[in-house]
Amino acid sequence: MYFKDEKGNALFLILIAVVLFAALSYAVTSSMRGGGKDMSEEAAELAASRLLDYSAHLRMTIQRMMVSQYLNPEDIDFYVPNVMKLYGGGNYIRNNTNCTTTACEVFSPDGGGFSYQHFEDLANPSPTGWQSNWEKPGHWSPLVANVVNISSSKNDIVIRIVALNIDVCKALNRKVGLPEIPNADFAGESFISVAGDVTTKIDTANPYTFGDDFPDLAGAHDFCTIAGDYGHFYSVIIAR
Repeated sequence: MYFKDEKGNALFLILIAVVLFAALSYAVTSSMRGGGKDMSEEAAELAASRLLDYSAHLRMTIQRMMVSQYLNPEDIDFYVPNVMKLYGGGNYIRNNTNCTTTACEVFSPDGGGFSYQHFEDLANPSPTGWQSNWEKPGHWSPLVANVVNISSSKNDIVIRIVALNIDVCKALNRKVGLPEIPNADFAGESFISVAGDVTTKIDTANPYTFGDDFPDLAGAHDFCTIAGDYGHFYSVIIAR
């Protein structure tokens, strides 16, 4: 009888442990959902680390491609079919026509062999004023931009992951030593995508420029800008 009670107690304790683990997993998962307005500081820090790790791996992949294949920045192709999505549905096409072989394709096994990843779980799913022909929140695209005090004065290749949870963006900026909400101004500047004939675009005179109007982002490789109810994560993938 003593051993039966002991077994029963053990099973009861195991059952409690399973229930507590399930509750903890649900709480963590819920706190990581980007649409929530009350993401915990710990969850936001973990999310920021995910973004920084992803961009760091992408940066290293492209550096390896450029060295091994003797590629120029304007040759790199970020196109991957059927995964970069638009907010209104359909695919977000970013095909670099300078790239004519799989060796310069970031997502090809013969090129970078990198895997596209979206971050919808870290995004605001319905950002105010978001247009149907823009990237789906949590997805990303490459662009020509300029961050002052990085390498030379030439334009850089940057990725932008859009419409992220503000708490994630603030945590990311803190992690890289920036103000939670850094100042940035794009007045008179243009969004220049890494698509089409990138050779004619890479030296555009007025791309998005960071650190020119305000010093907050000068020399920053990874950062978030925040406006309204969302933020954008930018990462310099190729500094020129």
